[in-house]
Amino acid sequence: MLLIRARYCLLLIAALLSASVWGQAAVLHQDNFISMDRWIHGSFPKIDQHTDYRIVMVYGQNALQASADASASYLRFDTVYSLRDYPLLRWSWLVESVYENGDGTRKSGDDFPLRVYVIFEYEPEQAKWSERLLYSAARLVYGEYPPHSALSYVWESRGAVGRVIINPYSDKARQIVLRSGPASPGEWQEEAVNVLEDYRRVFGSEPPERATLAIMSDADNTGEATVAYIRFIQITAE
Repeated sequence: MLLIRARYCLLLIAALLSASVWGQAAVLHQDNFISMDRWIHGSFPKIDQHTDYRIVMVYGQNALQASADASASYLRFDTVYSLRDYPLLRWSWLVESVYENGDGTRKSGDDFPLRVYVIFEYEPEQAKWSERLLYSAARLVYGEYPPHSALSYVWESRGAVGRVIINPYSDKARQIVLRSGPASPGEWQEEAVNVLEDYRRVFGSEPPERATLAIMSDADNTGEATVAYIRFIQITAE
């Protein structure tokens, strides 16, 4: 009887450990914005005014607040990950207002109250000869390779939900409109996207293996202002 119980306990412990390991593997990261320790604040050349990012309480919950005022900068997650292992993103967001002159199809209107985007690393070994020359030249100027491409999920000021916008500055950046126009006060919007499937659909090709996550609120082109929030964000396999 003692031997049977011992075996049962061992099996139970093994099952619990397996469940724990699977749980850790299924979700790479979930950020409820208790702190900003995992996020790196980045800026762009020739844009001196930066968006303010901080953690605040919104309707009794922690949230990342992004306050843009004729500004642009971003937060980048500190970990590079495999998109094929973790193709899904989930998050909850809210914007207080949109831009009167916002229009993602034009450089002068290329501002979004909030965007969640995935940046894909350039892979020299997968690149064509002409592309390797181009990226090598860029590396000499900036000290590192620029991204291969980027896919953004945006809250747009106007326009049809679901449309795909080619960034007016680079055709290597595409935006998918998930929300458009202002939200009702206190009305959080929940999102769940498959980045791998969306990349294939939008770019018509396979994405690079290595990716990282970023968040941005920008208003440098329109010169306007807004405040937006993200309550949580999750990188997951299922």
